[in-house]
Amino acid sequence: MRPLCPIDIERVRVRAELDAYAVLEREERQTKLTFKRQDNAERRRGLMAASLLLTKSMASEAYEAAEEALLALGIDDDIELFQTSTGGHDTARLVLYGDPLGVEFINGYLGQLDRGALLAVLGHEFGHAVAHAGHAEHAWTAAVSSHRNAANKRAHQLAKEFTADRFGLLACRDLDAALRLEMRTMAGRSAGSIVFDTTSYLEQSRTVVEDLLARGETLSGSSHPEHYVRAYAEWLFTQSDLYVDITGQGPATRSMEEVDSVLGALLGIRPRVPAPSVATQSTITPLAGPTTATAMTGATTEHERAGLLTDGARQTLSAAGSAISHVARAVAPSLHRAAERLRGGLSPENQPSQPAPREVDPLEEDRRALEARFEQLEREWKDK
Repeated sequence: MRPLCPIDIERVRVRAELDAYAVLEREERQTKLTFKRQDNAERRRGLMAASLLLTKSMASEAYEAAEEALLALGIDDDIELFQTSTGGHDTARLVLYGDPLGVEFINGYLGQLDRGALLAVLGHEFGHAVAHAGHAEHAWTAAVSSHRNAANKRAHQLAKEFTADRFGLLACRDLDAALRLEMRTMAGRSAGSIVFDTTSYLEQSRTVVEDLLARGETLSGSSHPEHYVRAYAEWLFTQSDLYVDITGQGPATRSMEEVDSVLGALLGIRPRVPAPSVATQSTITPLAGPTTATAMTGATTEHERAGLLTDGARQTLSAAGSAISHVARAVAPSLHRAAERLRGGLSPENQPSQPAPREVDPLEEDRRALEARFEQLEREWKDK
């Protein structure tokens, strides 16, 4: 497999992750300042006591796949694989963040994966290593655990998984393999009796997500996004200009700005400015009030609906409607109509005249809007 880079991590990182990161950084300055990195030697000693260190003679195919994934991602590091049994779910996790990288397979997960799915799993975990746990700027966010920031942390955590999934795709360069992995993870130990029809599964995923977008709703999930949304996000990434630029594969029918705008809408995060070069320049602007489509149902005319929004929310909604409409043209007509209604209702010629804006602190305004939005999301999650 031809090595891809080294890959520019920030080109791959999901934009919504940066927007959520900016909120955590602003609220958790002390946590960032006092964060201490993992001692790899100490962590490895603990793993040796609780897990089996697999050698190449014990798991030759797994090591071959790991080396292939490292090569594909342009990562120059050693790798160690571990096996443990917990009695819980079959899964894998990143346990050493560099020098060497370490991945632990839990229960029977390793034996369930075909070569493509194994590459996707390993690429996902390596993505977490280079973009999160082993990253100089982002590693500290794992220490954020206070209840006050539960909603903020959740948004950031889900966005991180979307980023890692992109690395998984870049490691295997096979959408079907990534979709099989999602199906197998959901099916668990009953997967042996299932035919992995990835075409049907992708159709299901698109139906579910396009309905969420059309209704202006956000995804579910606490530590990981729901599987249909992950599958949809992986498909979107393979359609992007970035994916074809890196791998030489795919139709390049969508810009990364469009793709990231859709993911931001699913997470309830709206970017306020063009993508920055570093995470600390990002801001987050949630929707004012309820979700996009349902927030405006109380107004009787397009002018009244537009008048319910702040200028900032109007601009971000218009951008989201534009991005969603690009997706809708190739998929659900109902989503296309919803996006066009958003864009039409929020266009400059349809907006009523507004009084001069008050002079306010934009950070304070963002903070109040963000807290209101996340409080609403928390209520919705508790009701589900």
